[in-house]
Amino acid sequence: MTLASRRLCSVVAVVYSAWLVAPLLDPQLHPWTSYASEYFVADRPAATLLRTADGICGMLLIVIAVLSYARTRTLWRGLPGGLGGAAPAQRTERRGRVAVRVWSAALAVAGAATVVDAINPMTCAPSVSPECAAAEAAGTLPVQHEMHTVSSALAGTAFVLAMAASLALSTASDRVVRIASWAGIVTIALSGVDAVVTRIPTEGITQRVSMLAIVVWLVAVAGIPVVDRLGSRREPVAA
Repeated sequence: MTLASRRLCSVVAVVYSAWLVAPLLDPQLHPWTSYASEYFVADRPAATLLRTADGICGMLLIVIAVLSYARTRTLWRGLPGGLGGAAPAQRTERRGRVAVRVWSAALAVAGAATVVDAINPMTCAPSVSPECAAAEAAGTLPVQHEMHTVSSALAGTAFVLAMAASLALSTASDRVVRIASWAGIVTIALSGVDAVVTRIPTEGITQRVSMLAIVVWLVAVAGIPVVDRLGSRREPVAA
């Protein structure tokens, strides 16, 4: 991974963690039964801070995607082929390039969807507003509300693809990256299932766990050694 991308991943991880302070600013929303997205509703106390942080994260993710795509032919070139399996050199290199393209595209989509989330938040907080909950159940909320749901789901799906790509690009020695990637994939999937199965009112905690898993994954990815133009791996360079 390039040094610039590593540093940007670290910055995104820090800024993306802004939601962790939201309960202090908006204690009315219960962490078990409310979506973290409800903090972003325009009239909530933490909305401005979190929407700004999300917008910055989204744009930085797009920058990382562009940097990664620009280095498709050299990025992670020296790594063995995906998921720890052995493969001939030519096949390994081709597989690596495909994985980097998936990584770049997924991060770009995740970034764009995150920016949309910041610009287009939920219109109300159903967990603390009976009127909002009733309108949501009846499907009478503005299109903006539904668009936010779609963009959030798209961001989650894109993060899963990026995590899968990081698995393919990691080596057996990159255990932290592998563990963080699998943890992220599983928790995001559980959050999606929990959102669909409304009989289990724990969508708030599973969503927050998946968001925390994304932060941990970004930190882990930021620790992947720098790859130089010759495809050899170097130890991370101190900032």
